[in-house]
Formats: sequence, structure tokens, C-alpha cells
Amino acid sequence: KLEKDERIIEDVYKSGIKVIDGLNIENDFDIRRIDCAADFAMDTLEKSHIFELCKMNAAKKDGKIISILIAGVGKFGKEILKNAIWYCQAPGYKLEINVIDYGMNKQGVKTDIKEILRHEWPEIIDKPQPDADGEEGYDIKFFDANCFDSSLDKLFKAQKERLLKTQVVFVTLGSDDKNIDVALEIRRQFDRIIELHDNKA
Repeated sequence: KLEKDERIIEDVYKSGIKVIDGLNIENDFDIRRIDCAADFAMDTLEKSHIFELCKMNAAKKDGKIISILIAGVGKFGKEILKNAIWYCQAPGYKLEINVIDYGMNKQGVKTDIKEILRHEWPEIIDKPQPDADGEEGYDIKFFDANCFDSSLDKLFKAQKERLLKTQVVFVTLGSDDKNIDVALEIRRQFDRIIELHDNKA
């Protein structure tokens, strides 16, 4: 038995064997590394009932389209995006993801979030568009807009038809206050374009 004050130099788990100071100690437990951001993203997607919402809208002319809006692509936003691509692809469904991000690094220099993500995940960003049956690929659009100024108004007006398909919105801006403010603003934007669409119809 190791003494409490014994200095642990190495703590590596391989095939159920714990290696401490070069000594192999048998154990009967598994070690799993938990990625909190990825775990949060998957849990959030599962609780969003996205497929149920899609089925409710299947009677519309757009058919079985899963349409997601992500505002903010920080640590959690990236995981939502990556997990949504994996979780929401299914035969017979078309997947559209709209990403709003006003890229700015810590030094205040403008950045291109699409190019940053392409560098990190080229196999994800450069995947082909869906085929005619929606059985392969997905459609991601990146929009450079600040959720706290008029560029958000302009985006919703310019992309009204595409954004009207949205079923679930994820706001991941790094703080609860920002998330709440932007969630309310996005809801207001949707109310506006829905009203304009209904009046036009």
C-alpha cells in the first residue's frame, strides 16, 4: 500500500494496470477522460428534440430539413457544431447549419472563423453538400455578424428564407448574461421575419 505522502511521479493507465513509480498495481476500475465541452454539447443536442421538431415540420414544402442556428463559436460553440454534424445526419434528412460569429481575437484583430475551423477540421468544413435525397453531406453557412449591433438585423433580412427553416438555436457567447441578451434578441429577429413572411403570404 502506498503511503499518503509518497510522491507520485507517474500515473498512467494502460489495460487496467495503474503504473505508479514504475510499480504495476492491479485495479478493477476503468479510467475515462471526460471532455466537459463535448459532453455538454452532446447532452444539449439530445435534449433539443431536433428530430421531433423536424417531423412536425415535415409537411411543409421544405420537407425533412434539420436546420440549426449557432450564435458564437467559442469552445462550446465549436463542440455544438462538430457534434451537430455527427448527431443530426440521417438518411432522408437534409442538414443545414447556420453559424453566426463576429470573429475577433484577444488582440482585437478581425478573424475569419470559417478559415480557422477549416484549419482545425478540414474534413468537416470541406465536406460535399447534400445530394438530392439529403442522404449525404450537409450545408454549413458562416455569417459574419455582431449579435450586439445592426449587422444582426441586416443578416436576418438578407437570409430570411434560409433562417425561417430554423428549428433550434444555440447561443454560446461565453457568459450567461450575453447568452440571455442575445437569445432574446434572436427571438425578436425571428418574430419579425415570421411576421413579414406571413404578411407577404
